[in-house]
Formats: sequence, structure tokens, C-alpha cells
Amino acid sequence: MSWTAGLNAGNNGMAGLNGSPVVLLSGATAAGKTDTVLALAERFPIDIISVDAAQVFRGMDIGTAKPKPGVLEAHPHGLIDIRDPERSYSAAEFKSDAEDLIRAAHRRGRLPLLTGGTMFYFSALVNGLSSLPQADAELREQITAEVRAIGWSAAFDQLRQIDPKLAARLQHNDFQRLQRGFEIHRLTGRVPSEVMQESRPRPCPWQVRHFTLFQPD
Repeated sequence: MSWTAGLNAGNNGMAGLNGSPVVLLSGATAAGKTDTVLALAERFPIDIISVDAAQVFRGMDIGTAKPKPGVLEAHPHGLIDIRDPERSYSAAEFKSDAEDLIRAAHRRGRLPLLTGGTMFYFSALVNGLSSLPQADAELREQITAEVRAIGWSAAFDQLRQIDPKLAARLQHNDFQRLQRGFEIHRLTGRVPSEVMQESRPRPCPWQVRHFTLFQPD
């Protein structure tokens, strides 16, 4: 059964789909995403979730193609106007928030439809994000100074003692990865290659259908 057939059958048809479906609708500004989504919302039981790095912020209504208040009242969009502009909003936060809304839609027997133009957010949701510790500028400067003081060879030998598996994959002059290995070790107190293995991105667990709108001219 296709997802459109499931939608036409209503909530009972949703149960016949293979897995839990998620629909993505992407496209550039003015490609017609909003009109398309609103037309679908009139016909099918969907929950609309915004995928837009600017529309998450309250008050940023000019130049962001944010749906008008009347539209949002008739067809609520998740992840619009959820954050004050003074506070940042990351792709990791989007992924977590979007996943919560997707699960909520599925519990209600509705289809989550994510729409917007921030492709990195789409990628974060579909492909996952690494959970490695973020870079620490001050620590990196300290590591750089230490490596310069003792030399490349001695620094590489130190990394080999900490993590033979990682060292076996590196060239002696691969300073960037050498530095990152020391950084992860000091930030976590663990073997870097083990942290890297555990932190690999986990893809989206749902059945995804991704459509893109574009202007043919």
C-alpha cells in the first residue's frame, strides 16, 4: 500500500503502512511548499512540522517566508516561533524536537509531514548526527603547544600508548587527527576510537519519503 493510499483510507489506512511513515517536502523559497502542504492538510490527516532555521525564532517574520498567523491558526506548524532570537538553536536540538513531534503524530494515528528549506536539518534527521564531544579551542591550543614542545614522533608514540587502534589508522604527520585524538581522550577520559565508534550517527528509524519542489524555469 502506498502512503497516499493509506492517507486516502484515513487513520485506519495508516495502520496498513509498512512501518511508521514520515514524509519530507523540501525546496527553495517560493517553490510552493506552503501551498502544497496546506492543500494536503485539507485532504489528509497530517501533522505539519517546519524544517527552517529562521522560522524557529519568534519575531523573525520578514524575509523568512513564515506562514501568516491565520494560516498557522488553521493549520498549526510544529517548530515555528519556539525560540527567542537571543538564544541559538542547533541542528541537534532540531533533530530531538522533530523526533518528539514525529512520535506524537504517530501515536495519534497521523502522518508527520516535515517541510522547509534548511537541508542540514533534513540531513540531521534522516542521516543522524555524531555525538562526539565538541571542539574545545583552549584545549586544542594547549595540545598544539605540547606537541610542538616534544615533537611529532614523541606525540605519536603517546597516542599509540593511549589508543593503538586509532594510531594504526593515522599517518605520523596527520596533526589534525592526532590533535583530535588527544582532545577526545582528555575530554572524556576514554579511548578515542571507542568513543568514535559509539558516536557514529544513527539514521532515522522511520520509513521516509522525501519529495522536492522546484520551479522549472
